[in-house]
Amino acid sequence: MKGSSVVSVGGGGEEVDNNIKGSRRGMKKMRGVSIMDFILRIIAAIATFSSAVAMATSHERLPFSTQFVHFRARFSDLPSFVFFVMGNAIVCGYLVLSSIQSIFHILRSTTALKTRILLLFLDTHTMATQTQIGFQYADNTTAFADEYQLRLLALSFPLLSS
Repeated sequence: MKGSSVVSVGGGGEEVDNNIKGSRRGMKKMRGVSIMDFILRIIAAIATFSSAVAMATSHERLPFSTQFVHFRARFSDLPSFVFFVMGNAIVCGYLVLSSIQSIFHILRSTTALKTRILLLFLDTHTMATQTQIGFQYADNTTAFADEYQLRLLALSFPLLSS
């Protein structure tokens, strides 16, 4: 028969369907991809949670112009730092919730095509959000450092600032 996938093996009456073998191989590959997806989600959740906690719990005392004059720096002093902490907390929550869906994909690797597409869309959106958070954080940190340097220069050389 033309287009048939049934093959006679060993000259006897035993027949093996190649489509079944191919689908089993494909199912094992999809299960492996699902397991890797789950592991990467857990690693990313741990990373975003640790960065949010590290930023939220940091309390620094920095010297201002002399050794005896200090000021306290906290994450809540600048709105960009608050945005960084809240954004990382939201992304961490999304990763924890989507890891449950990833477990579902491990268990039902062949029937979960629509939810895989949904997760791909949401992961792309989350990656864009995390990139925006990083850019905002870097931009405001640079602006803060430039402003601090100008103030320090004005305090060091008062004749130049007037």
